[in-house]
Amino acid sequence: LMIEPTESEAKRELDRFCDAMIQIREEIRQIETGQADPDDNLLRNAPHTHHLLLEGDWSRPYSKEQAFFPLHPLRDDKYWPPVGRVDNVRFVPDAAQIELYGDAPAEGWFLWDCCGAATFGEVDDDAEHGSVIELSFGSGGTVTGLQATAGLDASAVAGGTLEFDFKEVSPPSDGSQWHVKLESSGAATAVEVLMTAGGNPTPGADWQTYSFDLDIELAGLDISDLKLVLFFPDWENANGAVARIDNIRLVRAL
Repeated sequence: LMIEPTESEAKRELDRFCDAMIQIREEIRQIETGQADPDDNLLRNAPHTHHLLLEGDWSRPYSKEQAFFPLHPLRDDKYWPPVGRVDNVRFVPDAAQIELYGDAPAEGWFLWDCCGAATFGEVDDDAEHGSVIELSFGSGGTVTGLQATAGLDASAVAGGTLEFDFKEVSPPSDGSQWHVKLESSGAATAVEVLMTAGGNPTPGADWQTYSFDLDIELAGLDISDLKLVLFFPDWENANGAVARIDNIRLVRAL
């Protein structure tokens, strides 16, 4: 602990500061020796504001004099500092949404294919979309899309939606339909729906935006451990299908 007073501080103020440090050390020693309760003591409850001084009931295991005037000079010259207390401060990644892909995979995400029957990569599309994901499917069965290096806790967007832009460059075999699938780590939970679920449009040659409610179309997924976001046609009926995907994100409900 380095103390660096300004040149304008008088010796009297420096002495007051030193006396306070000595008193605080004594209060620490009382806890160390068992003289003070380890959970309900002068240090744990500091600072003691003037509001507490005016309260009629006093239930602390130490006196009001110890709390408000631990040093005698404070009776004549005490500063009552304004006090604010904060709790449960946490960082929520992009409170409005969690982006998984936008011109590039988000940090901790990468392109992935389960079974070797598809190729994937990133290509440049139009001016509006820039770099996008391109998925090309062969004759075997596979699912492909984005995988996280570790399960993502997306609880901040619970009750929201999965949204993305999708363009069908080349359709799958006749009768085959596009699917969306989300999985948690180890496939502990998974949900799969047709891309047209929830009133979404039939994929076509133009870019279209898709939105799936996490509590309706995608209900049953453990959103606190999201591992895979996948896009694919019917199993073993995908030969020749090519799709482009952009702006994959989880959006919190308003």
